[in-house]
Amino acid sequence: MDIDLENYISQEPGSLSPVVVLATIVLIGTIVLGSIYRLLLFVL
Repeated sequence: MDIDLENYISQEPGSLSPVVVLATIVLIGTIVLGSIYRLLLFVL
């Protein structure tokens, strides 16, 4: 199992990229929801 894991890490040097992408999506989603919430408060 350790050998497979090492091979996977060696094949995928950017193994943290999915985490970065997920964090970026969450951050953008939070900003968008915040903007929509402000617009709704402003309109209502």
